[in-house]
Amino acid sequence: MAFYLVTMTHNNLDGWTRHLQSHIAFLRQMLEEGSLRASGPLPEAPVRGGFLIVKADTRAAVDALIARDPFSTEGLIDGLKKRGLPESNCYSDSSADRRRRCQHEAYDAMPPISESVSSIK
Repeated sequence: MAFYLVTMTHNNLDGWTRHLQSHIAFLRQMLEEGSLRASGPLPEAPVRGGFLIVKADTRAAVDALIARDPFSTEGLIDGLKKRGLPESNCYSDSSADRRRRCQHEAYDAMPPISESVSSIK
């Protein structure tokens, strides 16, 4: 399994508002399935946007997850970027100290959100 950072933007405020609750329900389902690790808004984005950190076997599996998102099925995603996160053996070690170190390594290896958002345009 690998981790992917997915960023998306959407300009249609009416559509976003209409489908927000179904999008949140979809995210909760992904959490229960174990495929979603984190999500949230992109406040620095010039348009409404958000990010997901997804755990999946392949990029095609990430595509399939995103295709099920109500924002996707309703055609509300204007910009979409998927990026594999650095691989690590961090999650195979049960040591809490090791996990903390690995979280910092993964964080340090990620580009600033503003870079990800600007590359969506």
